[in-house]
Amino acid sequence: MTEMVGQENILSQMRAAAREGRISHAYLLCGPEGGGKRTLARALAGIFMCPRGGEDDCADCRKAASGVHPDIITVCGETKKTGAFPIDQIRALRRDVFVMPNEGKRKIYIMEDVHKMTPEAQDAFLKVLEEPPAYAVFLMTTSREDKLLSTILSRVVRIRVPLPEKAEAARYLAALGFDPGEAETALGLCGGAIGGARALLESGTLPEKIALCERFCDCLIRGTPYDLAALVHSVAADRETLAAFLGLQQTYFRDILYLKKTGKTDALVFRGSVTANEARYSRMKESGIAAVIEKTEHLRRLCAAPISLVLLETRVVTLCGEEIF
Repeated sequence: MTEMVGQENILSQMRAAAREGRISHAYLLCGPEGGGKRTLARALAGIFMCPRGGEDDCADCRKAASGVHPDIITVCGETKKTGAFPIDQIRALRRDVFVMPNEGKRKIYIMEDVHKMTPEAQDAFLKVLEEPPAYAVFLMTTSREDKLLSTILSRVVRIRVPLPEKAEAARYLAALGFDPGEAETALGLCGGAIGGARALLESGTLPEKIALCERFCDCLIRGTPYDLAALVHSVAADRETLAAFLGLQQTYFRDILYLKKTGKTDALVFRGSVTANEARYSRMKESGIAAVIEKTEHLRRLCAAPISLVLLETRVVTLCGEEIF
């Protein structure tokens, strides 16, 4: 199944639990964004719905795999901007959960990013979580369990969704037809999360991100303040975009510094670009590279401060445009 790399042990344990009738009423799948939690939740829903614990190609299995089983319901935040769960949505879920299953032996709710529930929604959800009907199962995903009430956490079985080994993940993405070098870079940028890396590769924006890093370096090495200002302005659509751009530069300069210090390429995120441009970056001093890393980190934090976007852009150009190489 898509993006199930590294989760085979969880699937095996859950199949055994289903066959032995040891299914809990609520599971919380915890892990980083893009780490395969949603895909795992859909797989577990199929296992729990199957009369034989997912080991049989039955009608329930086929419907679950196709996403058309009437008793597997996906719930996600309604608010377009934040994806938050308003309390009315949870109240509707509470009413629905006491309606008997249509055709399956269970009624399974896949609830995505439950940390986005408002405090009021969490309180409302707690009421059904405390005493659900026997046929109800909640499969919840989160990347921020610290945002959930302790009373909710105490009533769920937490499953840590592991990230696969980087080499295994890279082979998986290469088998899907992605360039191996780009797949490796995407995994590095996404912290090893296959789902995030695949989305990045499918978006087609990775070459643009690499080109931005190279242009930023060129501006600092041989460009003018006007060149740097034009580049920063072209990417600073909002604070979040500017912060992401600065984080990208941090990673790129860390790669340059690592290569200079060790001569090794094993830990590089932008391996292809940094090694191909090693001669261009040879005039950079290690102290200057470290200074850029420190400045971009400071500026990235500054993006969260109540400062106008224009002032932030100016600050980036002023700090990063200083003579350091």
